[in-house]
Amino acid sequence: MVRFGFQIGQVCRPDEDHVRLYASMLDDCAVAVEAGYDSVWMVEHHFTDYFPTPSPLIFLSHVAAKFPDLSLGTCVLVLPWYQPLRLAEEIAMLSNLTRADLHIGVGRGTAKIEYDAFDVPMEESRVRFRDGVQIIRDAFEGDAFQFEGSSFHMRRRVQMRPPVITGKVHLYGAIGSPQSAEIMGKLGLPPLSVGNFPPTLQKEILDTWAANLGPEHRREDFLKPIVIGCEIAASDDEARERARRVVPDFFELQVRHYEVDQDHWKHIEGYQQFSKFFGNLKRLTDPRNLDRWMDFQLFGTPDTIERKIRHYMDLGFDYFVLSAASPSMSQDARHDMLRRFMKDVAPRFRGEVAPRATARGN
Repeated sequence: MVRFGFQIGQVCRPDEDHVRLYASMLDDCAVAVEAGYDSVWMVEHHFTDYFPTPSPLIFLSHVAAKFPDLSLGTCVLVLPWYQPLRLAEEIAMLSNLTRADLHIGVGRGTAKIEYDAFDVPMEESRVRFRDGVQIIRDAFEGDAFQFEGSSFHMRRRVQMRPPVITGKVHLYGAIGSPQSAEIMGKLGLPPLSVGNFPPTLQKEILDTWAANLGPEHRREDFLKPIVIGCEIAASDDEARERARRVVPDFFELQVRHYEVDQDHWKHIEGYQQFSKFFGNLKRLTDPRNLDRWMDFQLFGTPDTIERKIRHYMDLGFDYFVLSAASPSMSQDARHDMLRRFMKDVAPRFRGEVAPRATARGN
């Protein structure tokens, strides 16, 4: 079975009215409900104009009040920046405020500006991430517990209140390389991938993740989402030309947020693989360099998009979270894309699309 979700985000320019932009995100949610999407997902970022949404759970609780049957996702909450027991409580509280599922993607984060501002050494990200995952899982078990880890220490035994709604919360680990796939597999976290890499690398990532699952887990037990760009048009060339007009601004925001010219990652243990990826990011601000990247996205006619989705399904993905956020894309254009996808593409998977129902929790 396949699911379709949509990524909401406040991609903006410095002079934008944030009150209006947050309201526009709720408009996106309304269109998602009307069109029949399973879920909306949102990112976490701080201190720049690249998705300035510092508290996804606050915003998603607002969404839950207006659209209680719409599943909600994060892509992702950056665990090393949180007190994980407090985060577990907030996730559990949100599970009590919505009737739908929560798809909680968690990750390590890669922006030096955010780590520095929160006074968290990036070198500690992996151990903080592992401890955070274990605390959240222990808290969700429902029994009183105490945790003694490498980076977090609980001085007394507690039982979480409110308890999480059993089976409603599904954890995912953000995967951006075979190295992180190995970590998430060993942790038993299903993968949350991004469509920035060629399908051959996506296959390697999923295979590496599956190879590192413990014997208590099976690959097919988990949903495997991918966040991926989408642009629909009457021809593939038209879709690509539209993308060339709006995508470079999106990458320019990333270049500034991640400070790619400074290459923070080359000397930080556990982050060296990001030097190459972010080193190439600046090239994508030039529309002439987008063709290879666009090959990986859901850009084109409904026929082309169906073919690409089926190829990703053959690799193992079964949850497609569409992304169409850029300062250059109008809200009307974004809403048109959302509606066209569910009208012209999603029906091609009739009988293969899962209803809004609870999948296996973690």
